[in-house]
Amino acid sequence: LAFSPDGQFLASAGVDKSILLWNVSSGKMVRKMTGHTAEINAITFSPGGQILATGSSDFSVRLWDVNTGKEVGAGHGHQGAVQTVAFSPDGKALGTGADDQLIMFWDLTSLTNPTQRAVLKGHTSRIFLVTFSPDGKLLASASLDTANNLKVWDLTAGKELVNLSGHDQAVYSVAFSPQGQLLASGGLDRTVRLWDPTSGTLLGTFPGSTGTVTSVAFSPDGKTLAGAGEDQIIRIWKVDAS
Repeated sequence: LAFSPDGQFLASAGVDKSILLWNVSSGKMVRKMTGHTAEINAITFSPGGQILATGSSDFSVRLWDVNTGKEVGAGHGHQGAVQTVAFSPDGKALGTGADDQLIMFWDLTSLTNPTQRAVLKGHTSRIFLVTFSPDGKLLASASLDTANNLKVWDLTAGKELVNLSGHDQAVYSVAFSPQGQLLASGGLDRTVRLWDPTSGTLLGTFPGSTGTVTSVAFSPDGKTLAGAGEDQIIRIWKVDAS
């Protein structure tokens, strides 16, 4: 599921290989988009809300015009199911991660012909999540590795910046603070961890969860961190964003 930036639309996708666009106010389906040949695992709106990106088990990444419902471009290169897609903050690039253990960084200057700007290697298992820093210069990735499961990449240099060592099991959720100075993560080891994303320093560990942590999020001012998971409890911490 993904909401458009203005909250007007909700996009859904799944095992039926199609994308449905819904009007939130009326609850009615606006249009249906088809083109993938296998289940869709990831979907997201561009920052401007005009383009949808999807990742599928057909190994492709596809771009869709929200207004017309037509496919405008596709990226091919992954050799495994695409599990995660993320637009850069300016909407000019796309990050993707897949079962082939690769992260691909796509240039969207031409929507009809997305081109690979970099292929980032280092994970040894399925990549579950990628997310950009607020300035678009860094990309954090989480994987199902038991080690080396959380990395930050320098997109200007096209290489790994730091490997964040701490979680001893798969990481399922990652979030940058709004200012980009902090990175939070949560996963199968039932902890939430706070990092300096450029040095890789572990700034804090927040235990207490009795189940896998599946979601972490910062407040808009970056001073509050929330974590939630399979124990059905939301935990909130004050953090130093300075």
